[in-house]
Amino acid sequence: MVCRAALALAASPAGVSASTPVPDFDVAEVVRVHDGDSVWIRPWPGHTKGATASAGSGRWVIRMHGIDAPEICQAFGKQSQQALAGHVSGQRLGVTWVGQDTYGRWLARLRLLDAPTGGPEADVGRWMVSKGYAWSYRFKGDAGPYQAEQTTARRLRLGLFADAAPTNPQRFRRSHGPCR
Repeated sequence: MVCRAALALAASPAGVSASTPVPDFDVAEVVRVHDGDSVWIRPWPGHTKGATASAGSGRWVIRMHGIDAPEICQAFGKQSQQALAGHVSGQRLGVTWVGQDTYGRWLARLRLLDAPTGGPEADVGRWMVSKGYAWSYRFKGDAGPYQAEQTTARRLRLGLFADAAPTNPQRFRRSHGPCR
C-alpha cells in the first residue's frame, strides 16, 4: 500500500498544500459528471475509514488522470460528457489517488469494479480514449498512458476523431480560455 503522506507530498504541485490529506477511501460512486474528464464522487456506502468516515459522506471533485476530454463548450464536449455519464452512472468505482492539480482537484484513476476482469471498459480513462471521447493526456513530450488507444481510435475515426482535424483541448483552452 502506498504511504498516503508520501503520496500527498510527492504529488502536490506548487500552490497545493502538502498537508491536504489524501481521501481515505478507494471505492466510490459518481454523483455528478462535469465534463468528459471531471467528476464529483463520494465514498461508496460502507467503504470509508478514518477521517472521511467521521466527517460524513463528503464529495470530491476528481480530474481523471491520464486523459484530456473536450471542453463542455468545445465541439464533441457534450458527447464526451454524456458518454462518461452513461459509462459510470450507478457503478461501483475503484479509485487510485494520484495527487492534486493546481486547481485543488484530486487526480485519480477510476476503474469499474463490476466490469469483467481485465476488460478494456474497466479502466474508465482507457475506455474514454479507446472510444474516441478523449485524448491521452500529453505532458512535456510524454504521449500519455493511453497513446496506443488514441492511435487506434484515430485510425478507426471513432468519436471526436471522426473529424479530420479535431482540436486538442489544451489548444482549445489556449485559444478560447475556459468555458463560461
